[in-house]
Amino acid sequence: MSIFVSHSQQDEAIYSNFCLVLDGAGIKRWGQEEMAIGLSLADQLRQAIRICEACVFLATKRSVESKWCMAELGAFWGAGKQVIIFLADPEIGEAQIPIQFQGNLWTRDARRILETVQTISTMVPGEILTPDLVLLLRYLERDNRWILPDYYGKCLASANGVSEHVHVDDAELRGWNRAVRYGLLYLADHGLANRQVDTSVTYSLSDYGKEVLNSSRVKQRFQGAFDKTLLP
Repeated sequence: MSIFVSHSQQDEAIYSNFCLVLDGAGIKRWGQEEMAIGLSLADQLRQAIRICEACVFLATKRSVESKWCMAELGAFWGAGKQVIIFLADPEIGEAQIPIQFQGNLWTRDARRILETVQTISTMVPGEILTPDLVLLLRYLERDNRWILPDYYGKCLASANGVSEHVHVDDAELRGWNRAVRYGLLYLADHGLANRQVDTSVTYSLSDYGKEVLNSSRVKQRFQGAFDKTLLP
Protein backbone atom coordinates (compact mmCIF):
# COMPACT_ATOMS: atom_id res chain seq x y z
CA MET A 1 0.00 0.00 0.00
CA SER A 2 1.12 3.56 -0.71
CA ILE A 3 0.38 6.76 1.17
CA PHE A 4 -0.23 10.00 -0.70
CA VAL A 5 1.25 13.13 0.91
CA SER A 6 -0.61 16.30 -0.05
CA HIS A 7 1.44 19.43 0.48
CA SER A 8 2.29 22.82 -0.92
CA GLN A 9 5.41 23.01 -3.06
CA GLN A 10 6.37 26.01 -0.93
CA ASP A 11 6.69 23.68 2.07
CA GLU A 12 9.50 21.56 0.64
CA ALA A 13 11.44 21.37 3.92
CA ILE A 14 8.39 20.16 5.87
CA TYR A 15 7.54 17.67 3.13
CA SER A 16 11.10 16.30 2.93
CA ASN A 17 11.33 15.82 6.70
CA PHE A 18 7.98 14.04 6.82
CA CYS A 19 8.99 11.75 3.95
CA LEU A 20 12.14 10.83 5.87
CA VAL A 21 9.92 9.70 8.75
CA LEU A 22 7.79 7.53 6.43
CA ASP A 23 10.82 6.09 4.64
CA GLY A 24 12.50 5.30 7.96
CA ALA A 25 9.43 3.34 9.01
CA GLY A 26 9.39 1.41 5.72
CA ILE A 27 6.09 2.95 4.59
CA LYS A 28 5.70 3.20 0.83
CA ARG A 29 4.57 6.59 -0.41
CA TRP A 30 3.69 8.17 -3.70
CA GLY A 31 6.08 11.07 -4.13
CA GLN A 32 7.12 13.67 -6.64
CA GLU A 33 9.93 11.40 -7.79
CA GLU A 34 7.29 8.97 -9.12
CA MET A 35 6.12 11.49 -11.69
CA ALA A 36 7.20 10.99 -15.31
CA ILE A 37 8.40 13.95 -17.34
CA GLY A 38 6.21 14.85 -20.29
CA LEU A 39 3.02 13.19 -19.05
CA SER A 40 -0.09 14.95 -17.80
CA LEU A 41 0.27 16.05 -14.19
CA ALA A 42 -3.47 15.72 -13.63
CA ASP A 43 -3.52 12.16 -15.03
CA GLN A 44 -0.59 11.09 -12.88
CA LEU A 45 -2.17 12.50 -9.75
CA ARG A 46 -5.45 10.74 -10.55
CA GLN A 47 -3.49 7.50 -10.89
CA ALA A 48 -1.78 8.13 -7.55
CA ILE A 49 -5.10 8.82 -5.84
CA ARG A 50 -6.49 5.59 -7.30
CA ILE A 51 -3.53 3.53 -6.05
CA CYS A 52 -3.01 5.08 -2.61
CA GLU A 53 -5.17 3.94 0.28
CA ALA A 54 -4.93 7.13 2.32
CA CYS A 55 -3.80 10.73 2.16
CA VAL A 56 -1.78 12.64 4.73
CA PHE A 57 -2.34 16.38 4.37
CA LEU A 58 0.50 18.58 5.62
CA ALA A 59 -1.58 21.53 6.78
CA THR A 60 0.23 24.86 6.67
CA LYS A 61 -0.77 28.44 5.89
CA ARG A 62 0.29 27.83 2.30
CA SER A 63 -1.28 24.40 1.76
CA VAL A 64 -4.73 25.35 3.11
CA GLU A 65 -4.79 28.16 0.54
CA SER A 66 -3.62 25.90 -2.30
CA LYS A 67 -6.40 25.07 -4.77
CA TRP A 68 -4.37 22.07 -5.93
CA CYS A 69 -4.12 20.65 -2.40
CA MET A 70 -7.84 21.18 -1.88
CA ALA A 71 -8.49 19.30 -5.13
CA GLU A 72 -6.32 16.40 -3.93
CA LEU A 73 -8.15 16.22 -0.60
CA GLY A 74 -11.50 16.42 -2.37
CA ALA A 75 -10.53 13.54 -4.65
CA PHE A 76 -9.62 11.31 -1.72
CA TRP A 77 -12.73 12.33 0.20
CA GLY A 78 -14.89 11.66 -2.85
CA ALA A 79 -13.27 8.23 -3.29
CA GLY A 80 -14.17 7.34 0.30
CA LYS A 81 -10.55 7.04 1.34
CA GLN A 82 -9.09 8.19 4.62
CA VAL A 83 -7.62 11.67 4.92
CA ILE A 84 -5.31 12.32 7.87
CA ILE A 85 -4.53 15.90 8.79
CA PHE A 86 -1.09 16.75 10.13
CA LEU A 87 -1.03 20.30 11.48
CA ALA A 88 2.55 21.07 10.48
CA ASP A 89 2.25 24.81 11.07
CA PRO A 90 1.82 26.17 14.63
CA GLU A 91 -0.30 29.01 13.24
CA ILE A 92 -2.86 26.57 11.81
CA GLY A 93 -5.74 25.15 13.86
CA GLU A 94 -8.80 23.01 13.15
CA ALA A 95 -10.78 26.08 12.09
CA GLN A 96 -8.45 26.58 9.12
CA ILE A 97 -8.74 23.08 7.64
CA PRO A 98 -11.55 22.25 5.16
CA ILE A 99 -14.89 21.93 6.94
CA GLN A 100 -15.54 18.35 5.79
CA PHE A 101 -12.40 17.25 7.66
CA GLN A 102 -13.02 19.14 10.87
CA GLY A 103 -13.63 16.64 13.65
CA ASN A 104 -11.70 13.95 11.74
CA LEU A 105 -8.31 12.71 12.84
CA TRP A 106 -5.88 15.59 13.03
CA THR A 107 -2.84 16.08 15.19
CA ARG A 108 0.38 18.02 15.58
CA ASP A 109 2.21 14.87 16.69
CA ALA A 110 4.09 13.15 13.83
CA ARG A 111 4.29 9.95 15.89
CA ARG A 112 0.49 9.66 15.98
CA ILE A 113 0.36 10.17 12.23
CA LEU A 114 2.92 7.40 11.78
CA GLU A 115 0.99 5.02 14.06
CA THR A 116 -2.22 5.67 12.14
CA VAL A 117 -0.54 5.11 8.78
CA GLN A 118 1.01 1.86 10.02
CA THR A 119 -2.43 0.68 11.15
CA ILE A 120 -3.91 1.48 7.75
CA SER A 121 -1.10 -0.43 6.03
CA THR A 122 -2.24 -3.68 7.68
CA MET A 123 -5.87 -3.23 6.66
CA VAL A 124 -7.31 -4.75 3.50
CA PRO A 125 -10.83 -3.75 2.39
CA GLY A 126 -12.90 -6.92 2.47
CA GLU A 127 -14.32 -6.41 -0.99
CA ILE A 128 -10.92 -6.44 -2.70
CA LEU A 129 -9.91 -10.08 -2.30
CA THR A 130 -11.48 -13.41 -3.26
CA PRO A 131 -10.06 -16.94 -2.91
CA ASP A 132 -9.01 -16.92 -6.59
CA LEU A 133 -7.25 -13.57 -6.23
CA VAL A 134 -5.41 -14.82 -3.15
CA LEU A 135 -4.34 -17.84 -5.18
CA LEU A 136 -2.97 -15.59 -7.92
CA LEU A 137 -1.01 -13.65 -5.30
CA ARG A 138 0.45 -16.92 -4.03
CA TYR A 139 1.58 -17.88 -7.54
CA LEU A 140 3.14 -14.44 -8.05
CA GLU A 141 4.99 -14.78 -4.77
CA ARG A 142 6.33 -18.18 -5.78
CA ASP A 143 7.22 -17.36 -9.39
CA ASN A 144 8.44 -13.77 -8.87
CA ARG A 145 6.62 -12.68 -12.03
CA TRP A 146 3.96 -13.66 -14.55
CA ILE A 147 4.60 -13.15 -18.24
CA LEU A 148 2.76 -14.17 -21.41
CA PRO A 149 2.08 -16.89 -22.43
CA ASP A 150 0.60 -18.10 -19.14
CA TYR A 151 -0.24 -21.40 -17.52
CA TYR A 152 -2.15 -19.85 -14.63
CA GLY A 153 -5.45 -20.58 -16.38
CA LYS A 154 -5.01 -24.31 -15.79
CA CYS A 155 -3.95 -23.58 -12.21
CA LEU A 156 -7.09 -21.56 -11.59
CA ALA A 157 -9.25 -24.21 -13.22
CA SER A 158 -7.69 -26.88 -11.00
CA ALA A 159 -8.28 -24.79 -7.88
CA ASN A 160 -11.94 -24.57 -8.84
CA GLY A 161 -12.45 -28.31 -9.08
CA VAL A 162 -11.34 -29.12 -12.64
CA SER A 163 -9.10 -32.18 -12.40
CA GLU A 164 -5.67 -31.70 -13.93
CA HIS A 165 -6.14 -35.16 -15.48
CA VAL A 166 -9.27 -34.04 -17.35
CA HIS A 167 -8.82 -32.48 -20.78
CA VAL A 168 -9.88 -28.83 -20.87
CA ASP A 169 -10.91 -27.73 -24.35
CA ASP A 170 -9.45 -24.59 -25.90
CA ALA A 171 -12.59 -22.50 -25.42
CA GLU A 172 -12.80 -23.31 -21.71
CA LEU A 173 -9.09 -22.72 -21.24
CA ARG A 174 -9.37 -19.32 -22.92
CA GLY A 175 -12.06 -18.49 -20.39
CA TRP A 176 -9.80 -19.39 -17.48
CA ASN A 177 -6.94 -17.43 -19.07
CA ARG A 178 -9.18 -14.38 -19.36
CA ALA A 179 -10.09 -14.75 -15.70
CA VAL A 180 -6.39 -14.75 -14.85
CA ARG A 181 -5.72 -11.61 -16.90
CA TYR A 182 -8.68 -9.77 -15.41
CA GLY A 183 -7.63 -10.89 -11.94
CA LEU A 184 -4.06 -9.71 -12.36
CA LEU A 185 -5.20 -6.40 -13.79
CA TYR A 186 -7.55 -5.99 -10.83
CA LEU A 187 -4.74 -6.75 -8.36
CA ALA A 188 -2.49 -4.21 -10.09
CA ASP A 189 -5.28 -1.64 -10.01
CA HIS A 190 -5.42 -2.02 -6.22
CA GLY A 191 -1.65 -1.87 -5.75
CA LEU A 192 -1.26 -5.56 -4.86
CA ALA A 193 0.68 -6.35 -8.03
CA ASN A 194 3.03 -4.42 -10.29
CA ARG A 195 2.20 -4.27 -13.99
CA GLN A 196 4.85 -3.59 -16.62
CA VAL A 197 4.21 -3.34 -20.35
CA ASP A 198 7.14 -3.82 -22.72
CA THR A 199 7.23 -6.37 -25.52
CA SER A 200 4.79 -8.32 -23.37
CA VAL A 201 2.75 -7.76 -20.23
CA THR A 202 4.47 -8.72 -17.00
CA TYR A 203 3.07 -8.80 -13.47
CA SER A 204 4.94 -9.17 -10.21
CA LEU A 205 3.93 -9.10 -6.57
CA SER A 206 4.20 -5.63 -5.07
CA ASP A 207 5.57 -4.97 -1.59
CA TYR A 208 2.03 -4.12 -0.48
CA GLY A 209 0.75 -7.33 -2.05
CA LYS A 210 3.35 -9.38 -0.18
CA GLU A 211 2.44 -7.63 3.06
CA VAL A 212 -1.26 -8.30 2.51
CA LEU A 213 -0.78 -11.91 1.42
CA ASN A 214 1.25 -12.76 4.51
CA SER A 215 -0.95 -10.88 6.99
CA SER A 216 -2.67 -12.99 9.64
CA ARG A 217 -6.02 -11.42 8.76
CA VAL A 218 -5.90 -12.60 5.14
CA LYS A 219 -4.55 -16.03 6.04
CA GLN A 220 -7.38 -16.56 8.50
CA ARG A 221 -10.08 -15.30 6.17
CA PHE A 222 -8.88 -17.21 3.10
CA GLN A 223 -7.52 -20.34 4.76
CA GLY A 224 -8.97 -22.49 1.98
CA ALA A 225 -6.92 -20.67 -0.66
CA PHE A 226 -3.77 -21.24 1.38
CA ASP A 227 -4.58 -24.93 1.81
CA LYS A 228 -4.55 -25.52 -1.93
CA THR A 229 -1.35 -26.98 -3.37
CA LEU A 230 0.26 -24.84 -6.07
CA LEU A 231 0.76 -26.63 -9.36
CA PRO A 232 4.36 -26.85 -10.63
